[in-house]
Amino acid sequence: MPAAKLVLDRVAPAPGDRRVFFSMRRLDGGKDAIGAASDVLAAVAEGKITVTEASGILKLLNGYMKISAIQELEARLAAVEAALPSSPNVRPQILRNGSKLPSAVSCPHMAS
Repeated sequence: MPAAKLVLDRVAPAPGDRRVFFSMRRLDGGKDAIGAASDVLAAVAEGKITVTEASGILKLLNGYMKISAIQELEARLAAVEAALPSSPNVRPQILRNGSKLPSAVSCPHMAS
């Protein structure tokens, strides 16, 4: 029986992923992913791709959106850090509960 399965797998292999063709807008950032997702759903509605294929594509779009969001947050954080004072006289202040205020909001009249 194992020999028959081996021959059958070579003669008629299990179907794998296929290339799919449909129109989807270009992705230049996370903001474009919502429109692209709409394009994927439209392709399903038109019968150009299957629901299973759409699910795989939407998972890829979800990953793209996460990466795009991380890049945006990194850029915003870099801008905030660049705007912070770099003076050595500015140091974090310790609050009564033990947490620290960031240097940007510490005040000279606060107790250390």
